[in-house]
Amino acid sequence: MTNPLSNIQGALKDIKADYARHAGIKLQGGNYEVCWRNLCDAIGQPAATKSAALLHKVREATYIMGQSGTSKSLAEAMLNSDITKFSKSVNAPKPSAVKKTKPQPKPKRSSPKASVGSASSATQILRKNKPVTISNQWLEKDLEDFLVKHWDDIDLNVPEGKLELIGRQKRLGQSRDHVDLLALSLTGVYVAIELKIKRAGGSELTQLQSYIQDMRDSEREKFVGVLVAPEFSPKVENVARGVDEVRLRTFKLRAK
Repeated sequence: MTNPLSNIQGALKDIKADYARHAGIKLQGGNYEVCWRNLCDAIGQPAATKSAALLHKVREATYIMGQSGTSKSLAEAMLNSDITKFSKSVNAPKPSAVKKTKPQPKPKRSSPKASVGSASSATQILRKNKPVTISNQWLEKDLEDFLVKHWDDIDLNVPEGKLELIGRQKRLGQSRDHVDLLALSLTGVYVAIELKIKRAGGSELTQLQSYIQDMRDSEREKFVGVLVAPEFSPKVENVARGVDEVRLRTFKLRAK
């Protein structure tokens, strides 16, 4: 039988480093066989086998992303869910160590919560800590080009923090619709950004909610939608206050 550790992408020293970094386990030994026995002794063979398969998936995906030019921080953010699964598989107790406990009721699933007031308030977009102001003659494509060009200086004022831009005009699911911009936070939250150059009403909010549903259907674990416009109808403001996944963001218009 092939040693599961030897199937993992990369050198043994890098594999040992991942176990130490993500799972707190220092594998002893200078070859795969000794390290494997060491791992089985620590967490049991079933958990060791599962952890090796999960780490292989993470390291292979990281390698492929690196070949395509994806930054290390973005790759780790995109693989955050798989890395968490790997860590949990290693930290699971051996079967013999599991204590019998009374079954607990399963917690109800809920959508990711935003901080109070941040999900619905129409907050100003910033560039270098100053409110973004654009010409009232611009088209939506002009606004999109501007944000992409100056992305590193743009602050959408979202609770998720710094965002890495994945791309523009991206499909999120099976529908033919393309969201204007798609970004990812360093905590693994996907952010769909829809841009409007005029007042946003009910139809624009419905469009954003459709993108959010596309992300939900594609089994992304964490996601929000950001509707960007110079102003919003009272109905949009009211609806957004009750939807955790929706953010409203504004910019200023100037004559020419």
